[in-house]
Amino acid sequence: MIKIAIIDDHKILRDGIKLSLIGNDEIIMVMECADAEELLRTYKNHNPDVFIVDMNLPGMEGDELTKELLNENPENKVLILSGLTDEKSVMRAVKAGAKGYLSKDVGSDELLEAIKTIYCGDEYFGGKISKIIFRSFSKLNSDENNKVKESKITDRETEVLICFADGLSYKEIAEKLFISPRTVEAHKNSILAKLELNTLADLIKYAIKEGLIEI
Repeated sequence: MIKIAIIDDHKILRDGIKLSLIGNDEIIMVMECADAEELLRTYKNHNPDVFIVDMNLPGMEGDELTKELLNENPENKVLILSGLTDEKSVMRAVKAGAKGYLSKDVGSDELLEAIKTIYCGDEYFGGKISKIIFRSFSKLNSDENNKVKESKITDRETEVLICFADGLSYKEIAEKLFISPRTVEAHKNSILAKLELNTLADLIKYAIKEGLIEI
């Protein structure tokens, strides 16, 4: 079973997640904490597979806790579950190394899907969060001298990114730009290839590291 730890100072939230796990034979909650200090002091006794962390914690915020967990063990996997869905909070979490980010208004099915995805080594960003990330990345194209331009990202690829940032689907982008959905996918993959990256989160981390996004 996937062992999870929940770190949130609201007991009602922790209780809600526990209720959603009743009858689930794949995921079990092995610990819950109201603050980061308690978690860091005791989590090794429980060895969680996935940490579900709120951004707004007393004493140490969620992105800071994420950094601490990864400093102690780079294999630790953190899923941010937060009511904060502003661009600054999302980008702070990505920079810290979180494997996923969800808004607290998601349903239990999506939360369980995110836990399983992250446990398997992939990343998971909810639809609302993905839109924020794409919108942040589209800002990279506003400076003609930035490193993205140096990577020879084309004007068409920039258009595709802006469409994603506006929350359009592959089909809607294809119709707007008069190309096929498969071509939309190819443009997105081309951007990642030119920067020698594998995932959307890698792309954002690169952008932050190079100072292309202010947080």
